[in-house]
Amino acid sequence: MRSFIAIVVAAAALSTTTARAARYTFDLTGSRSATFTLDSSAPSFSSVYQSIFDNVSGTFGGAPGIATSIGFGDVSFINSLDISGTSLGFTQFGGPLLISGPTSNPVFTPGSYTLSGIVSGTSTLTIAAATAAVPEPSAWALMIGGFGLIGTVRRRLPRTVVAA
Repeated sequence: MRSFIAIVVAAAALSTTTARAARYTFDLTGSRSATFTLDSSAPSFSSVYQSIFDNVSGTFGGAPGIATSIGFGDVSFINSLDISGTSLGFTQFGGPLLISGPTSNPVFTPGSYTLSGIVSGTSTLTIAAATAAVPEPSAWALMIGGFGLIGTVRRRLPRTVVAA
């Protein structure tokens, strides 16, 4: 019976655990405006100098859309932020380093950054850690059912009486 409880607890733990990478929300205001969210461990392309995310949904220039690519660079000859394929037109910014760690799994530092570009003008990029999602009802049901099952099995176990 105890092995059954261990199996149920292990199955419940494994079925509700998911690996989630850090998610960040980006808000660009000023000469260009955009709002989008990225998963830092999923760039479409990375090299020694940049991380590129393809097909990013968001709001660009006040209209919902998809950016063909959003790139973050870490050296002076590659822009610190490049947004392509949106209604914003030619959008490239230079500014401070926005990523750290390997470009294949970049880490963004939350904060506000002033970015400037020859054509794009000056804008402010605010990076914030995305809030954690609320568990789905099915996850709550599985957890509550698991506690109920453990309680039922525990109640059915024989009780041992110790003589004093």
